Amino acid sequence: MATDDFDKILFEIRDNGWISISSSTPFNLITAVRELHGRGLIEKRKQNNTYDLTPEGFKAVDKGGFENWQKEIERDELIDKRVKVLQLKELKGNIFHLKYWWLLLILAALVGEIIRFLFELV
Repeated sequence: MATDDFDKILFEIRDNGWISISSSTPFNLITAVRELHGRGLIEKRKQNNTYDLTPEGFKAVDKGGFENWQKEIERDELIDKRVKVLQLKELKGNIFHLKYWWLLLILAALVGEIIRFLFELV
């Protein structure tokens, strides 16, 4: 779907305050309206087949259009995924430390016994 159709609708609503869809509206614009409505950028008014911008729609217009808005959403989602991956790696690192606590205890006991044995020789 062409983002030009999305932008045309978003900017027309911004300029006029609303947009009306009728049986003479081209199919590509009707499809774009449905898609924008599904993404939460526009909302249906109480009057038949008229639409307003939602707060998210205003953000898209402020960002310069649908494509810029979508890129920002995708970037934010990617950042969230990366943060989760890093948190999991950190958590696994902490689990590793907890997992082998007994090994540290054994090594400390061995070192203690070696030091005690060396002092008995002196």
